[in-house]
Amino acid sequence: MPIAAVLVIASGGARTEGCLKAAAEVAERADAVLDILHVSLDPRMALPMVGEGMAAGMIQDVIERNEQEGHARRSKAREAAEALAASKGQQLLEASVGTGRPGFSITWQALQGSETEIVKAAAPYRDLIVLDRPDLDEDAYATVCVEAALMETGRAVLLIPPGGVGAAMRHIAIAWDGSAFATRAVAAALPFLSDAEQITMVAVEESGKTSDLGALSRYLACHGLSAKSKIVPSDSGDTGAVLLETAAAAGADTLVMGGYGHSRLREFIFGGVTESVLRSAGMPVLMAH
Repeated sequence: MPIAAVLVIASGGARTEGCLKAAAEVAERADAVLDILHVSLDPRMALPMVGEGMAAGMIQDVIERNEQEGHARRSKAREAAEALAASKGQQLLEASVGTGRPGFSITWQALQGSETEIVKAAAPYRDLIVLDRPDLDEDAYATVCVEAALMETGRAVLLIPPGGVGAAMRHIAIAWDGSAFATRAVAAALPFLSDAEQITMVAVEESGKTSDLGALSRYLACHGLSAKSKIVPSDSGDTGAVLLETAAAAGADTLVMGGYGHSRLREFIFGGVTESVLRSAGMPVLMAH
């Protein structure tokens, strides 16, 4: 299925501009609608975390400070969206209006509430979700949003690393283990794989066995695609790091892989390989669960 609608989250933080540019690169190449969404946390939603035992005056101060910070981030996100649209020769449209037709266009929407719930509600009407790759140790809120996008929307998620890295997707590496997660990731990536100049399949040996890259190669060939193969010995070290190193050494600019994990008592826990990739990926990573 072609990519026709892309959702990108504009946090209003320092990395917003880079994330929006990468998302626009994807959407423009696919001739898709790019929907920019900014979500402001309701200041009162933070009170259960900090408000117990606080005096009424202090609580009001917290609310007002959070409102000011939220307004500043929303303004920065809007400015970044307007600058992006101008750079593409586009008019920034309100999401409620949109174009109602196929083709590259850019819309804007700002909502207040739970980012995870809003993203989950928006996902069924988009083909791809683009997010900043979060700092798993420092940004718990963004990490939970990535979890929700990956685990609960049924959509593929493209994570953009810091540093203004684009999303050229000219040489795509596929981390392949034959799992249902990896299968879904490859299926979601087919529109990008079809447009790529080169594809490299990467598999890691486990207990002397290697996932069947030949079968994956034949499947890709059914879609008119050819791919090179790379086998990584299981004793090469941390699997996630090795996958990234192998992809980078092959010249890939994007990694496609299955993502998995689970939540317990609001604690976010990714599987080992997924977590390793999220911590250190210097290239965009397309994941599906």
